[in-house]
Amino acid sequence: MTSRALRVLGSGALAAVLALGACGGEEQPGVSEIEDTSGGSGSSSASGSATASGETASGEAAPAFTKAEADSVVKVTVREWEIVAEPTVAKGPKVYFEVTNEGEDVHEMAVTSPGATDEEGAYGEVAGIRTGWTGPLALELAPGTYQLACFIVETEASGEHEDHFQKGMKTEIEVQ
Repeated sequence: MTSRALRVLGSGALAAVLALGACGGEEQPGVSEIEDTSGGSGSSSASGSATASGETASGEAAPAFTKAEADSVVKVTVREWEIVAEPTVAKGPKVYFEVTNEGEDVHEMAVTSPGATDEEGAYGEVAGIRTGWTGPLALELAPGTYQLACFIVETEASGEHEDHFQKGMKTEIEVQ
């Protein structure tokens, strides 16, 4: 699902850097993972039309732009079974998303075209965010309407599938 790494540095801190490595032989621009260095583990991902630029001391690429350089910041909250974005109208093209999981399950937020039913062709994604974690996503987006959605499908112990998207984890934002 992800091909770039985003790491959490230090115990409980959420300092993130976009890495250039790809997994599975598929390269998806800007996809990242979060790693908890305090003893737990988890992942998050971010991909999109934004390109990585510069490198950190460890050789990992920095995000295409910082929160301070963004034209707008959209705070996104994910929880069972909703995604809430504030504001719902953002100035572009540089849009910085801060995605926080307030739910009990692991969630993701993919930025797609309206009506998309999976993350194929997503402009960007923050995936695998555990309860209480926040994942950043910096994207350059053209004016238009975008869908924010969680496409996680879990298989319960009973064998039943729990499809987050089908349960209503989607909303739309407008970029001006």
